Amino acid sequence: VSVAADTIIIVTSGSASVYAGEPNASSHRRLATLASGDSYAVSGLADGEVLSVQSSHRFDYEWAIAQPSTPTPTSTPASTFTPTPTVTPIQTSENCTGPDNCEPISDTAQAVTWTCTDSPCPWGATDHGHAVVWPAALESTNKRLGYTASGTVYLPASVAADTTIAVTSGSAAVYAGEPNAPSHRHLATLASGSSYKVVGLAQNEVISVQGGSSFAYAWSNLPEATPTNTPTAASTSAATATPVSTATPVATPQGCVDPTACHPVSSINAFWRCDLPGCQAQDWVASVIAWPSWSAYPNNARSGSQSRTVYSATGEMLHPYMGSWAHGCEVTAVSGRVLIIEWERGTDVWRETPLMPGQSHTISLVPPENGAMIETFDYDPIFSVSLANCTPEALPATASATLSDHDALADGSAATGLNEGEYDLPLKMYLPLISTDQSVVAAGHSDDGTIQGEKQPVQQLYLPLISTR
Repeated sequence: VSVAADTIIIVTSGSASVYAGEPNASSHRRLATLASGDSYAVSGLADGEVLSVQSSHRFDYEWAIAQPSTPTPTSTPASTFTPTPTVTPIQTSENCTGPDNCEPISDTAQAVTWTCTDSPCPWGATDHGHAVVWPAALESTNKRLGYTASGTVYLPASVAADTTIAVTSGSAAVYAGEPNAPSHRHLATLASGSSYKVVGLAQNEVISVQGGSSFAYAWSNLPEATPTNTPTAASTSAATATPVSTATPVATPQGCVDPTACHPVSSINAFWRCDLPGCQAQDWVASVIAWPSWSAYPNNARSGSQSRTVYSATGEMLHPYMGSWAHGCEVTAVSGRVLIIEWERGTDVWRETPLMPGQSHTISLVPPENGAMIETFDYDPIFSVSLANCTPEALPATASATLSDHDALADGSAATGLNEGEYDLPLKMYLPLISTDQSVVAAGHSDDGTIQGEKQPVQQLYLPLISTR
């Protein structure tokens, strides 16, 4: 921190994020996300913290340590100092009495201190920053990961949904996650004059709006006004009232999400959850284009704690992993940052192609690659894309057999293709490859209840045991 303070970081191509925290903290807070041409002046770091600038793909940058300018003396008499006007709140938190009775509020972000009062406190004894402090009447809280914040900076999803947040000076980032999650995902970065409408939150999540330095903001949770027709003196026909324009959200609203019908199509906030029994690995968080269930996989088929199934914020299973039909699909980024993955299903190796708005990429699978996915970077907000030559096809059928309750191997496990004609029950099982060139005993019950056995050579047995009964 002794060196990073007052450093100016500029991204000249690509994009990157600026993080800060203590060296041994389990997570670092995100200070800013910089696209090409953006800059960030480092401020608000605590003693003992370090700074990093990172990205999952190539970017170019410049940095410099800002030097205070020395004023040139002049003979002009000193004028009377006029303080810079501050944003006047439209309504104070005292007369915001609840979620349904809280007019739009504008204010300046407060300097907030997070103090360790419990455990685990991964950021050290204290942490500092600037944040929106929400009215207590909105059920906002100040507790997270063992810390007590000096203001109620966490707004629950039940109130935050559809809230519009605008930054009127400075810059800030919007975050969301469960109160005790080790990290919160990044929803949007707001520069002066930009706004964001909160969407896609899970039931138990909270949001916060934070910045590394002071910023001014406004927010409203009122429903958008419906334009009404007003008569004009010059015409008997009614003229439609023009609604007041608002700032364009930085992130794409989560609207049309069906890639077979939407042009463009928006992504869905997604959580990659470890699907092994007893696995406690942290979710991966991003957003994806989700396909019909018959055309794409819900999981990555990788091994260990990397084995993940994808869910929406509401717990619905998503199917983002396209099959080999993705070859030739042309993807054009419309809004937000897009990341295209081309890979061989189940492996730990893939190719990444990032896209910024206006850029395009045609998926070109190179054997043994057999799948693709259209997503974004970790914790990035929703994006939208237009698609061409991207018609989903049914996934390859998985080999199966209809089994009998009486068919079994000598070790008690199920077999396939034994007495199938005689016993035709609607039970299907899928078994992975079980060795080769082994003799097994197929046992079947005769009509009198005795067991008759017959030795059969088995080259390959697939499948233990997923029942569709």
